Formats: sequence, C-alpha cells, structure tokens
Amino acid sequence: MAFVKEVLRWRPVVTAGALHLAEQGDEYMRYHIPIASVVVAKHWSLDLDDDDDDMFEDANSFSPER
Repeated sequence: MAFVKEVLRWRPVVTAGALHLAEQGDEYMRYHIPIASVVVAKHWSLDLDDDDDDMFEDANSFSPER
C-alpha cells in the first residue's frame, strides 16, 4: 500500500487536479474567491513541493518508505 501511495504522489494520474466549486465567497492569501467560482488544486505542485521540509523531504525522489 505504501508503494501505491508513493507512486500516486510521485506521478499522479491527474496532474491538473480536481475541480471544486466555491459554495461561498472566500479569501486566500489576499486573493478574493467569489461565490460559485471553480477552483483547481494543482496536485502535481502540492505533492512535489519540497519548500516545506516537514511535508516531503526530497520530494522529487521516489521513496515508498515515506
């Protein structure tokens, strides 16, 4: 199971991510998100983000024992 999870983190099936609809207005990092806006979370950039060392150390390497 760890191997499968690491494969999906390292090379996600959908790089664009899933679409979400904002049910209410919101603000994120000083960006206004109007109600009924379509928001896309980029899984590729989230899963390979090594800026936050607490999340994925050496994010570009394949490591099933994470």
